[in-house]
Amino acid sequence: MATVGGDGDNANMETNQPNVETFFELEESQAVIRELKCCGCCSRCILRLIGVKRQSSYIDPLEVLSQLLKSKENGSSPSQEAEDGSAEPDGEPNASSHQPAGGLPSVTSGVCSVCLGILQGPCEKSHVLDLAEQVREADFGFENFTMSMVLPLQLLIREHCIFLHLKSMFSELYQKSSHGMIATIKEVYKWVCGPVMGDALDVSFYFKSPMEIMVTFTHQETEEELNKLLRRSKDNQPQRKRAKFFNAAANAPGRPVVISTIKDLPNSLFKELFSCPPSIPRSPCTTEVACWYSAVFVAGRYNKYSRKLSQTPWLIDGERKTESSIQEIVCDPLKELFKASEFRFSASGREDVDVRTLGNGRPFVVEILNSRRPIPSQAELTALQKRINKSTPDVRIRDLQCIGREDTNKLKDGEEIKTKSYSALVWSSPEQTAESLAFLSDQKDLVLHQKTPIRVLHRRALATRERIVHSMSATVKDAHHFRLFLKTQAGTYIKEFIHGDFGRTKPSLGSLLKCEVDILELDVESVDLDWPPSLSEPEDSDEDNSEQAKEVDRET
Repeated sequence: MATVGGDGDNANMETNQPNVETFFELEESQAVIRELKCCGCCSRCILRLIGVKRQSSYIDPLEVLSQLLKSKENGSSPSQEAEDGSAEPDGEPNASSHQPAGGLPSVTSGVCSVCLGILQGPCEKSHVLDLAEQVREADFGFENFTMSMVLPLQLLIREHCIFLHLKSMFSELYQKSSHGMIATIKEVYKWVCGPVMGDALDVSFYFKSPMEIMVTFTHQETEEELNKLLRRSKDNQPQRKRAKFFNAAANAPGRPVVISTIKDLPNSLFKELFSCPPSIPRSPCTTEVACWYSAVFVAGRYNKYSRKLSQTPWLIDGERKTESSIQEIVCDPLKELFKASEFRFSASGREDVDVRTLGNGRPFVVEILNSRRPIPSQAELTALQKRINKSTPDVRIRDLQCIGREDTNKLKDGEEIKTKSYSALVWSSPEQTAESLAFLSDQKDLVLHQKTPIRVLHRRALATRERIVHSMSATVKDAHHFRLFLKTQAGTYIKEFIHGDFGRTKPSLGSLLKCEVDILELDVESVDLDWPPSLSEPEDSDEDNSEQAKEVDRET
């Protein structure tokens, strides 16, 4: 296994005992290097294809190649190699046609035949600084970042071409070497450009970060290569009936499809389709940069004290049916704080417009998409929570906090197992007394069979669902009114349980009391899901207006 001298390793340099590992012994590596330069490979792709994995080797690939090409016998210097044509001063290949291994060809074109120039000009400091300036103009605030890349799929074809050529020229050397054993174009680009981008933006470059700088490379000149491969693949497959509304963009091939197609194609057929080694392109890839902040998740609990407020915006034929919604009251300030492009609001169930949510509130989570600022501190979120609570008497939120993506599953996981407690103001046709209602307290784990309510049939499938009322009790308000307290399985339709929904819920409160009853008011007293974690927050000395509104409404 060959190696080349490391940084600052003068002793190794003088005795020509290199220490950068490649696939092969030194003389074998030299032969492969010369052949790859004849094939039009750039210096970084040459290092990749001979198995160099050390990141620092790709910062100055010319120096590494020069050391590898420096023979033990003649002790020639890197400058001598350049003078006799074995190493170009700019380090990039140039060949209009393939030439035999040995001496290097004269240079006439500089775009790499394997990476299509991605590891050449785009890796230069000046180009990275231009990208950094575009990132600044996007006005994102962040403390660290990672880089991602979108590469032309035809690179997979070209890399396979060069490997087939190497296996034909150096069959013994490349018998056990494969694509998966070399550094990828993405890895090398990040190794070289990531730290430069970080220095330019004065932030840290991490290989994993919520802030993503995405660089997209395209190369129209060689797109036909991909089309040729896919046409060949389709020729070998039975024809499938095309959908009536076929979307070509949505059905564009992905990386796994291309890899699978190349793998399934015999080498002999592949060589009939493509030049091995690949041809040298006339122009390099074009580059675009975009910024994206990974989704941030904010959780909390909300109380709703109004009977005229929907959970989400309520529109029918473009006309608003309520002035505002829980979603807008909570999410609009969050969107402003995060400088986000959009958001997604989810809650642990939902209440009707005319239903209040009391107690500790209903758990919710907001997915913040493409934030333009770092994740705020807990102090900032607490301050925002107080601002939201003071903005309206109709809503109060608590326990506002950032959570991880994995924690959002707890909101959905608890839907089938959690219980909810309700209180309802009920009207009864005959007079009721404490004695006539006492038997309700004896009803435990009452099993209901509920058909989809008539009022929601327009948006939910017709089905009969089994639900459980775990406990009930009642207190008389006057002769024809009483308050019913229930603890039920999540998903129970409370209104329908009380009035029966024309016999679609069995049993119902009406059938139990053997009289006509109806519901006048409904409150959610608790959603029994211990999530998100409760935060100990100092209450303001003066009570929230929403709390006062709740108490007044209770009295009435």
